[in-house]
Amino acid sequence: MVARCLALALAALVLTQCVGCREHPARERPLQAAPPAADPCSRLPECAGYGWCTTVNGTCRPTTDAHCRESAECQGFGRCLLSTRGDDAVHPGGWCIAGSDADCAASDDCRTEGRCELDPEAGLCAATSRIACEQSAACPSRGACDLVSGRCAATTERHCLHSEGCAGQGRCRLLGGACVGKGSPTKDEPSVDSTVPAVDAQPDSR
Repeated sequence: MVARCLALALAALVLTQCVGCREHPARERPLQAAPPAADPCSRLPECAGYGWCTTVNGTCRPTTDAHCRESAECQGFGRCLLSTRGDDAVHPGGWCIAGSDADCAASDDCRTEGRCELDPEAGLCAATSRIACEQSAACPSRGACDLVSGRCAATTERHCLHSEGCAGQGRCRLLGGACVGKGSPTKDEPSVDSTVPAVDAQPDSR
């Protein structure tokens, strides 16, 4: 009699557990939503290069500051900020611009061309001082050690004579803000290319 009672109690326990399993199946998991498909623009070179990582009206454009800051435009030219100003028909979704002196100063363009400060109107990094030009790679490499009309340029023969371009390539003569070689034309002497008429200037032969 005792054995029969124990058997019935055990059967009832097993049945109760099975009912609980059906009500709360241990192996069931909520369905996970499929991850969103990657934007085709994010796989193109323009995403890493210019921040054009999102499809906007059929074109690839930046749509967040992160797109700009993670692009080569940020490191190269200080264009780390998303801008949406301007004509949406021309730049739908925006484009990357320079937004601070700090981004300009950290850019490659500052080190190579002296463009170390923000021009807020243009949204670009610009050369604004002779010191920036003298400290840039453009000064020793090609004599562009002075500030002329917002860019670094050579202004004396001394700039050219002390440049790497003079020592390595013979570009020791000053001409129009640049150091040139002995074979370069003077201001009064047109180059060979300038004597060739432009293609669109030729008369129609038809």
